Amino acid sequence: RDFGKENAKTVKQATELFSEAITHYVPTNEDQYGAFRTGPQYPFWSGDLDGLPSSIPGQGKMPDRPHAMFGNGVYFGKYTLDNEARNSLPGVRIYDELVAVKKVEELMQRGIEILEGIENKTDKLEKLILLAKFIRNSCRTVINIKDHFIAKQKLTIAGSKENATKLINEIENILLREKENVLDTIPTVSLDFRLGWEPSMDYTTDEKGLRWKLSQLDYELNIKLPQYRKANSY
Repeated sequence: RDFGKENAKTVKQATELFSEAITHYVPTNEDQYGAFRTGPQYPFWSGDLDGLPSSIPGQGKMPDRPHAMFGNGVYFGKYTLDNEARNSLPGVRIYDELVAVKKVEELMQRGIEILEGIENKTDKLEKLILLAKFIRNSCRTVINIKDHFIAKQKLTIAGSKENATKLINEIENILLREKENVLDTIPTVSLDFRLGWEPSMDYTTDEKGLRWKLSQLDYELNIKLPQYRKANSY
């Protein structure tokens, strides 16, 4: 009915992969109030939020509409550890979480490739592909933010200029990887404006939000990283 009789078996193969993908999802506070809340719009800050320029208000989050029920108040502005003893230590489980979310991303990608191979796509099939891409790209943001957090922690105890240089380069590569992910998401949300919008809380990951994220990444790449490099040259 939705995808065309001739496509039903192929779509079923893809959706079975999507159904398997969700079984690998780990609902941590770090991610449910972080990158899995808004997807690729989620910011990547390396420094202290209190030290951000006055032009970036709201604890490092994109300014939200004043009438929103929770809006950007429903997620952390920076990857934040949950150390309240309701689960294992974040520094222990973060590596298992990375393995799990990479599995989700892999299964979503396999399903997308199957769906994109269908020649005669219905409108609903096109929308399903867009939804799957948004979920896949959200997973990529979660992977990148965890890699970013780990590299930042290592940088605080780098121990030598050589190690610090490698870690700063690693952080730069993660930011560039995320920039590509954001750019890939813009056409997805532009084709289906429902993606990234939560109606009861009224937070959005639309093109405007993703353009803001790009400027945030540019701030990190063009201002913060040069500061780290300069400090590491002393």
